[in-house]
Amino acid sequence: MRIAFFVRHRFHNAILRPIFDELQARHDCLLTHRFDLTVRHRPHVVVQSEGAVPMERLRGMLPSTLMVHTRHGLAAKTVTYRGVMQSDYTCVTSEWVRDQYLLHNAQPRRAFWLTGYSQLDPLFRGEAIALPFAIPENHQRVLIAPTYDRGLSGVPLLNETALRRLLTPGRTVIVKPHPHTEKTFPEWFSMCRELASREENFHFASDAHEDLMAYLRCADVLISDASSAALEFLALDRPIVLLNNPARWNDRHYDPKGLEWRWRDMGEELDDVELLPAAVDAALQN
Repeated sequence: MRIAFFVRHRFHNAILRPIFDELQARHDCLLTHRFDLTVRHRPHVVVQSEGAVPMERLRGMLPSTLMVHTRHGLAAKTVTYRGVMQSDYTCVTSEWVRDQYLLHNAQPRRAFWLTGYSQLDPLFRGEAIALPFAIPENHQRVLIAPTYDRGLSGVPLLNETALRRLLTPGRTVIVKPHPHTEKTFPEWFSMCRELASREENFHFASDAHEDLMAYLRCADVLISDASSAALEFLALDRPIVLLNNPARWNDRHYDPKGLEWRWRDMGEELDDVELLPAAVDAALQN
């Protein structure tokens, strides 16, 4: 069987590469970010993690090829339903999640596959995952992992003053931006990089395409917003603080049906960033 793994964005490697590695010994597999190479491979199956647009384009060029959709992240953001419906098979984490899609009239052309979410496998296995920098063993570790959507992200609340207030003795603060953050918030991206160059215990993942799992694994507490990072961090059963962007109601990706909003009780919600240091302190103490 010929299988093409279409990597629409570099951060999808963390989802697709392990599956590719498992299958390439038994099948004729290709891992690529290029549409032309994907079509030239004449695959029986395309596996991809983006939403509907790549599948729609590939289906036009490969009408008899089956499209498998792994999704990237677990948040809905209004776009996940279209991706499910464009696929032949969509991977989901549970029967409950499958039923939620069906409840909202979103189903693949053939079937759902109850596979779990492959990027999370290292967390469930308890695997040690190396970070690109060292952290003192006795330090508390605060991870900030916001999404990139202008009206949903906690970035507008996290100015330099707010970030510095989290830098207390015995604590390391790490910012892992979404891979699209630099395009949406370039000034904030540059500010974080500059702050990391001046503060020993402030780290910024300037290569935002790195696998998020290493950062989730190391964190004692997560600060996020409407990002899939919060849903993925639930696998570790550690505290979460969720920032509410006041512009969220008008963002085109605000989806009240999505788990990122229906499950807000998974963390402590904050509308005021002034309350963030106290919320983080309380999370680390309990």
